[in-house]
Amino acid sequence: PISEASTFGAGGVVATLADWGRWGQALHSGRIISDASMREIFTAATLSDGSSTGYGFGMEVDDFRGVRRYGHSGQTQGFTADYARFPDRGVSILVLANAYGGNPTSFMHRLMLRAMPDLSYDEIVATDDPDPARTELVRRALRQVILAEEPLDLIHPDMQRFARDPATEPQRAELRNIVAGDAPLTYLRSETLPNSSGERHLYRIVIDGETHYFAVVLRDGVLFRLRYEER
Repeated sequence: PISEASTFGAGGVVATLADWGRWGQALHSGRIISDASMREIFTAATLSDGSSTGYGFGMEVDDFRGVRRYGHSGQTQGFTADYARFPDRGVSILVLANAYGGNPTSFMHRLMLRAMPDLSYDEIVATDDPDPARTELVRRALRQVILAEEPLDLIHPDMQRFARDPATEPQRAELRNIVAGDAPLTYLRSETLPNSSGERHLYRIVIDGETHYFAVVLRDGVLFRLRYEER
């Protein structure tokens, strides 16, 4: 059961993709508000310590694989939506779903790569690894977090909890065959994290002819963040 009061956050709005497309064209062609106002809306605010909030006026501001992006996702009871705008490519993508709790992330990802196929990781040509020792650390850390190989000394406490928590077993099981063997981990590239001074490193593993990607963040010599990446 859905209370009618819970839809007020969406303003009781009924919209279609065609409606949104016309609105987006009008907005980004300068027919709605000035260019100066647009820059204000889509410029991330800066805190007193100089760090970025990652937010403009109600819009997240970051990048997708080096391409500037802003947008937002959200939901209320009965509705789910995800929006991304790539101003340097002239591309806007919107996913609408008549379901609360829906997760359009994977679908959005595929749409972004369909619109900008050059950003697919499959297009990256591997070069010489600038830090083989780091790659070996990442290989061992992946085994620790996914296979729970003791002593878990190469992964952050948050990752240790993930490796040991029975609730995360289904997620780890999906990745187990990828890291359980001796397939080499191939370094692809490093990139600066949005709104941060840290770096994220991308690696490729090929298992039985299928390609998999992992993005990792290291901090103080241990695996701090791990993300299984779609192509």
